[in-house]
Amino acid sequence: MNDCANFEYREADVLLNKVYGKALQYMTDDLTRAQKRGDQRQIKYEEAAMTSLKEAERAWLSCRDIQCRAAGQRYSKSVWALQAMRRQERAYVWAARARQERKSHWRTDRKNRALH
Repeated sequence: MNDCANFEYREADVLLNKVYGKALQYMTDDLTRAQKRGDQRQIKYEEAAMTSLKEAERAWLSCRDIQCRAAGQRYSKSVWALQAMRRQERAYVWAARARQERKSHWRTDRKNRALH
């Protein structure tokens, strides 16, 4: 059972890394476009957004590790600890997807405003 939970944990971790990487890549692409246009306001915004995302990721990883250690002590590193961590990972995936969706809507709104 622990092997199954470990496999699921690794799958969730791979997915989270992909989501994080894509979000960071979108921000980097936006920053590059702003730099090419010389849009100082957008450059500042993108740099701040990227810094915030990286800080949030580091804070979340630290929190996750602390909670996993606590769950591991409570449940003697059993499958229950891995399941608790997996629930937290899922919550993070949904939060990342929501952030990405908001960014996508923001881009669409920005493009629509530019057309009018």
